[in-house]
Amino acid sequence: MGIEKPPGLKLVDENLRRIDGRRLDELR
Repeated sequence: MGIEKPPGLKLVDENLRRIDGRRLDELR
C-alpha cells in the first residue's frame, strides 16, 4: 500500500483491534 498512516492512527487501529478482540472473547 502506497499510503502510510501517521503513527497516531496506527496506535488507534491497534487499540480498536484489541477492543474488538476483547468484545469477541466476552461474547463467547
